[in-house]
This record gives sequence, C-alpha cells and structure tokens, in this order.
Amino acid sequence: MQVLGRLASQISTVVQGKDKPTYTPNRDDGDMCVVLNAKDMQWGWCSMQDGGCSDLPVWWWCGVVGAGWWLGVMVMSGGHLKERSLKDQMAKDSTEVIRKAVLRMLPRNKLRDDRDRKLRIFSGGEHPFGDKPLESFVMPPRQVR
Repeated sequence: MQVLGRLASQISTVVQGKDKPTYTPNRDDGDMCVVLNAKDMQWGWCSMQDGGCSDLPVWWWCGVVGAGWWLGVMVMSGGHLKERSLKDQMAKDSTEVIRKAVLRMLPRNKLRDDRDRKLRIFSGGEHPFGDKPLESFVMPPRQVR
C-alpha cells in the first residue's frame, strides 16, 4: 500500500521511460505499467479504511454549455464545477483517482495519449494478463550528491 502522490510520480516516470538511460523527451520509449489493488490505496496522511479522508473533495469541470430562460431573458451558462467526496469517488471508480493523478504529472504534448494507453489500472488483484509474468517495480534510491 502506497501513498497516491508517490505512486503516481513513480508510474509517470516508468510510463515516460525516464528510468532508462536512452530517455529522449520526443520519443515514447516507456514501459507498460499495470497497477493492481487500486481500491487499497492510501491517500496522503490518512487511509481510506480509517474514514479520515472521506470528506476530501474531488473536483472536475463539466464543460457543457447550457442555455435557458430566466425572467424572460435568454441566459447562457458556461458549464459547472462538479464536486464529489473522495469516499464516493472511490466507491464509484477507484481507478480514476490514480489515472487522473498520473495524467496530471505527464507533459501536455502529443505523446500524452500514447502514454495514457500504457497505463492499466485494476481495482482488484485480478487482471487479464494472467498468462504473462508481471515483475514488480521498486524505485531505486536516488543518488544524493
């Protein structure tokens, strides 16, 4: 069980290929990354099982432009900011929390969609890659000068 921020930064490093000596920013040389047991993730300083983070908000922008009549005048609305608690988001889709954290750590360029396809997240311990051996990734310690 790992903290979300540290896990997301390690995943983004692997997906981009920054852990390889042949890293180039304009090529997509990253590896495919499979994340299991997303529902057991720890959120920063508190765990979801303790209920300490259940009221933390998760926001997303709904860019739907709507129009309506209000007091006889045509009014255009530019979309709305939606909010859901972290507990509700984890109950609905626990993989989306990790996916958004990793995607926000990737650079915003043309390779982003390809790198997103290399990320597979499963909420449980079962996955469709049962016939292929998966090796667990341990981030090597950084060299401090």
